[in-house]
Amino acid sequence: MDKKYSAVLFDFDETLVNIGKSFSDYTEKFYKDHELKLDPRYKIFERPYQQIYHDILDGKITLDPQLHEKFMKMKGLKLEEAEWMEGAIETIKKLRKRDYKLGIITNGTTERILGTLHYQKVEDLFDVLICREDVQNRKPHPEPIQKALERLNIISEETLYVGNHQTDIESGKAASVDNVFLANNKMYYMHVKPQLDENPPDYTVEKLDELLEICS
Repeated sequence: MDKKYSAVLFDFDETLVNIGKSFSDYTEKFYKDHELKLDPRYKIFERPYQQIYHDILDGKITLDPQLHEKFMKMKGLKLEEAEWMEGAIETIKKLRKRDYKLGIITNGTTERILGTLHYQKVEDLFDVLICREDVQNRKPHPEPIQKALERLNIISEETLYVGNHQTDIESGKAASVDNVFLANNKMYYMHVKPQLDENPPDYTVEKLDELLEICS
């Protein structure tokens, strides 16, 4: 596929930043401390407690209100210090040098995302940041990507969206942008591959630096 893009938008967690281990360790300890049972359906995931963390935030798992409030406090987690994915910062800097507009589309909170960017001193590399507080509808709804396009004043046909989750592909397709599926979690990729085969992304890569070939 030979196509010219002017903007690249990224999912954040597990696409740019390897924050999953922090989420997984925290959630596993929380479950054990409060004697909560692991739902068998999460055993398909390489890090089941990481997925549980996201599902609690997205309302797919309902905890007792007091437990939910306690879980959301997340004391002791230094999330801004999470490691970045291999080649992420280098790839972003190279795309910036090629004059691409860059953005982050995430269901995470603004405070956490900005804290992580500031910790690595890379906040100036991004032109737009759309977080959970910025929209009425989170991914896989197209609203977050559509809002980024509006702020960047670009059209969907010139935009590439990169994510590592099936909801990222669904969101991108709904917003009529081209998609890159980052297959960096082999177990999850094999789990969703049948659905991706039915409605495939425009590109599939294993590492972020492969974007430099797509965005040449």
